[in-house]
Amino acid sequence: MTTEKNCFVIITQPRSGSYYFKSLLDSAEDIVCQGEIFKQGVIEIDGYSSAKLGLKKGDITVRDSKPFAFVEHLRSLCTADKIFGFKAFWQHLTPHKPLINKIILNPEWQKIFLVRNPLQTYASLLRAKKTQVWVQKLGKPGQALASQGLVTVHFDQPSFEKHWAEYQRVCNKNHKLMAAQAGSCFEIGYGEMTDPARLDAVLAFLGSTANARQLTSEYQKQYPGALLEGFDNPDELLDYLAKQGLLEMVTLQKDIFA
Repeated sequence: MTTEKNCFVIITQPRSGSYYFKSLLDSAEDIVCQGEIFKQGVIEIDGYSSAKLGLKKGDITVRDSKPFAFVEHLRSLCTADKIFGFKAFWQHLTPHKPLINKIILNPEWQKIFLVRNPLQTYASLLRAKKTQVWVQKLGKPGQALASQGLVTVHFDQPSFEKHWAEYQRVCNKNHKLMAAQAGSCFEIGYGEMTDPARLDAVLAFLGSTANARQLTSEYQKQYPGALLEGFDNPDELLDYLAKQGLLEMVTLQKDIFA
């Protein structure tokens, strides 16, 4: 049995830079951060953990039969001086009541909420579906089409409104938990992941002695261009945002919207 202290979960949404953020934290000497271990259809854990647990990445039935025991077994592979964490989406946690009761509602488990401008995640999701390039690692020239900003996507009002509603639903859940457990929650925006001072604050929150400037990641940004340049109908998009009072998604490009 392992202690619940020195444990954390990154709660995020698709296309929020979570692979980059996870790998940054995992590069700290005193942190072990697994991937999306409750992903639908696959367990995102490293090869060492997979071998030690005797689990293949597709053994989701075993994982889901006793979800918290699975997390405990994974945590037990870390030495006592390591801080253990993993990333997750709300929709993959909520079907498992033990995870909600023993992790999310447990103030001894630290929660990091990683958020990103919903217009950016919307464009990124459309682009990933169009190109089938979901992540970009360093030194992967075969993925250049998506990374060079050559691919534009089309703004569609109904699909964006559905995306925007999901963003708001998730943020509301995050903020309710932050209000109830202020000391065990930390919110960081996508744009803050390149700010050493902000990353140092995350490390301090986790109790890590690492320095933000020493963190590394094998992932890189897929689309470096300006937000509006990524749409083939920017005028239609701007007209919609203006009517909805949401132009700050473009002008300020904030990550967190009330």
